[in-house]
Amino acid sequence: MRRGVLINCLAFSLAGCFQDPAPPPDEKNQAYFLGVERDWLRVPADQRSAFLNRILADDFVGFTPDGHMRGKASAIAFYSSVVDNHPRKLNYVRYGHFGYNVVVHGQTTAAATPAPTRRVFMRVWTYRYGKWLIIASEDVELNSATNHTYPSH
Repeated sequence: MRRGVLINCLAFSLAGCFQDPAPPPDEKNQAYFLGVERDWLRVPADQRSAFLNRILADDFVGFTPDGHMRGKASAIAFYSSVVDNHPRKLNYVRYGHFGYNVVVHGQTTAAATPAPTRRVFMRVWTYRYGKWLIIASEDVELNSATNHTYPSH
């Protein structure tokens, strides 16, 4: 029994030795996440599938603005089918780096009529296989009762 426990402890401690080192929290990484959010808003519909396939992890789970929980394939299908009648503008992005994980959240605005619509988003990224991948995401459309701006820090 003790031998089995020791072997398991050794295996788990060695597993960390083979993991890619997490990139440090620096301006380069922050610029990467800001760039991805800008690209998410600008990428043409016919290129969204490839874009999202590159940044979403296979075990991705997210809530889309229509309120549905979606896995990777369903999220790619949803976002690839969205027609942008009113292009969105990125209002702000915040970034928090926690070892192998990064939390990115922000707000976008679309110049829709009769009033602009705002959407807040939150994405959880993890560093796997030498690259950053989104493992969780939530996009929420704000209605007029909750439509407000957040102060910049």
